[in-house]
Amino acid sequence: MAALDARYRALARRGRAMVWNEALRLFPLKDGRVDLERPQHPFAGAVRHGTEKASNASGGGAEAWATRVSASEAEARITRATYTGPQIREGDKIRCMDRTGQPFYEVAAVNDRDAGDLILRLVEA
Repeated sequence: MAALDARYRALARRGRAMVWNEALRLFPLKDGRVDLERPQHPFAGAVRHGTEKASNASGGGAEAWATRVSASEAEARITRATYTGPQIREGDKIRCMDRTGQPFYEVAAVNDRDAGDLILRLVEA
């Protein structure tokens, strides 16, 4: 049953990528300066903004159970199997290449514990 569940999750990730992925570029920084040991890297990921209300599993309010995303914050999901660039770290910048004005975001947090995705919490830079 676990193999079937993994196949369904992989299918859902591929579907999300086909619909929501956009061109992104990693700008690695170290102490606020260009990190010469890690090159810039183009990749694809889904960047979403939102003001979703935090809730718990039963639908009630729970501030600690889920992350709130404000208007100036975003979340990026990158399919781990397709990402071939350098390790993404807090403080790096991500540029949305397909969006008007090609906005920059700073990586505020990196969650690499998801089975299939790298999840980045982004703030406007």
